[in-house]
Amino acid sequence: MVVDAIHSSPTRDPAAIARNRASFLKKWTTRPAQLTKDEEELHSSLPKHRRLILRGKRILVLKEMLAELQYPDLSVADDILNGFDLVGTAGAEGVLPADFQPATLTVQDLEEQANKSNKAIMNSCKSSGSPLVDAELWQKTLEEEDKGWLQSLERVPLDGGRVSRRFAVVQSEKVRPIDNYSESQINSAVTITNKCTVDGVDTKPAKTCEFMKALRSRSKCSTLVGRSFDLKSAYRQLAVSDSDLKWARLAVYCPEEKATKCFQQYSLPFGAKSSVVALLRCARMLQWICLKLDLVTSCYFDDFICLSTPALSRSSELTFETLLDLLGWKFDETGEKSSAMGASISALGVIVDLEKSSEGVLTSHSAASLKGRLGFAEGQLFGRATRRLINELGQHALRPPKNNKLSESTKRALEMVADQVLTSAPRIADSDTGEVYYIFTDASFESETKSGGIGGVLINGNATVEQWFGDLVTKDFCKSFMAEEQKQAIGELESFAVLVALHLWGKILARKHVVIFLDNEGCRYLILKGYASNKNLQSIVHNIAKQEVDHCILPWFARVPTEFNLADFPSRDFLTFADHLIRQATDTLKNWVQWRW
Repeated sequence: MVVDAIHSSPTRDPAAIARNRASFLKKWTTRPAQLTKDEEELHSSLPKHRRLILRGKRILVLKEMLAELQYPDLSVADDILNGFDLVGTAGAEGVLPADFQPATLTVQDLEEQANKSNKAIMNSCKSSGSPLVDAELWQKTLEEEDKGWLQSLERVPLDGGRVSRRFAVVQSEKVRPIDNYSESQINSAVTITNKCTVDGVDTKPAKTCEFMKALRSRSKCSTLVGRSFDLKSAYRQLAVSDSDLKWARLAVYCPEEKATKCFQQYSLPFGAKSSVVALLRCARMLQWICLKLDLVTSCYFDDFICLSTPALSRSSELTFETLLDLLGWKFDETGEKSSAMGASISALGVIVDLEKSSEGVLTSHSAASLKGRLGFAEGQLFGRATRRLINELGQHALRPPKNNKLSESTKRALEMVADQVLTSAPRIADSDTGEVYYIFTDASFESETKSGGIGGVLINGNATVEQWFGDLVTKDFCKSFMAEEQKQAIGELESFAVLVALHLWGKILARKHVVIFLDNEGCRYLILKGYASNKNLQSIVHNIAKQEVDHCILPWFARVPTEFNLADFPSRDFLTFADHLIRQATDTLKNWVQWRW
């Protein structure tokens, strides 16, 4: 569907696409008035709690729309109306890829052990240790009760149902309530029949590139704009089915009474496996409708990104907004995610705050949390140059020093990471990137003479040698990066050969995919890891990563057996390598270059 929308839009006149969208919206925005009485009767027949949650949802309009568009998961409208089950089978045939994750408990198992489980969870629901977090969690729980998403209970009902513990997760300065449906074993009684896929961080630039290519193939301007749409409290816009309300009860710590309170939950819990499937069914449904209207849209749970050509930007924006309003889905209309179509899109962004680390103290927990955030941030930047620096933070988290005082090396590493995150180039998905180059590198070392050699061969996608190098490494040079008792330097030389190759051919390899073959598995591992305990090796590995960044090289490091390594000969006898290459290139080169995965 996404690919169809990407390739369909450039083939059509923008005015025709805009007229088609306007015609679609005109038809369906007039339909609610015609169905007003039926829609009101349908909503009035619902229990009060479900009526509050589904207020504004035009179920009958949705049913008609999905039927006319021949949506493969028509039952989603009925499930929105009747609520979603928390146990049993959850899936979305025809919408999500097939999968099978069987339940490990039955509903009968849940019922038989309900009293023991509920007592244990009610007794274990204690203070988080932070009065501020406890108060905020309790306040948010009361706000949900005011909105009709929860209802307080005097005691835990003795009907075989289960209670789940609510706890708080602190994100920046926000407190997010999480409902632990795994601890109560509710999640163990769900069989998932489809894979819960989303359009992640890598998918979005890939779709953008494909859209740009499609426009260029039609000799059209490939400039794109976009906007993110974020559903507001998405899980709370959907209800639990009446039959499964016995599984939707919460234990929440009340800081005012210093006691555990029980609540009936009516909206989908954030923490139940079946809730994820339900939300994805609804999100993919909205995405599917958009794609039918030539709206190139990606979906990450409740986050949508809509791409458009500048000529259709206003049409795309109004279409998406009108569709959400028409079907009764609430979305963020203020804040950073409500900005108009533009070249900058705020979605799934990362903000790294190093303010507290500047004080020179960082607890093990905070260091581990910061390491995870920095690792995610690194994934959005080009290259691997920050990996070694983030590893310093990991060492602090694993083995924190006395008083959690940051060492000077860790401080320097954090300062460098901060600079890298703020100044490094983003990951670039270039629609022209398709060319592949191959590099073979090797090194030799003679223990007796303490000298060696390095060599490299550069091959293009047509199995043609473009350049090669070979050079002797003197005893003095080898001694410069060998420890006093060190007898071998082959690891350093093997890595150094890769560094030399990237340095020599960086301009040729810029923004290209490069497969780099080594016959030393240890060096390959260190280069991939981006870190080495050996100081000299670490310097080489880090500079390899910097070469990747400086030239925007997209590398893949692979192992090649020594007998197939074309760089073996120039690393030992580079003066006669040209003659050797002419004799061996045809067979060896083509055997390896044709090996594609």
